[in-house]
Amino acid sequence: MSSSNSWGELAATFRQARAAHEQHETAKSELKKLMPEDAKEALGHGLRAKRSKSGCRQLLTCWR
Repeated sequence: MSSSNSWGELAATFRQARAAHEQHETAKSELKKLMPEDAKEALGHGLRAKRSKSGCRQLLTCWR
């Protein structure tokens, strides 16, 4: 596929996005760990973390 311009462009984007994806997943995991166990919700720096009744934590972007 080395003769395909589209393949080359998409391959470059894929390689560049991989590092950003890994950083995103790491940040998401670490933010969830920082949420106190007794908190139902945490807000700050444009993010909202919510805990469901079952204990699952969800991160949301605040759009204001």
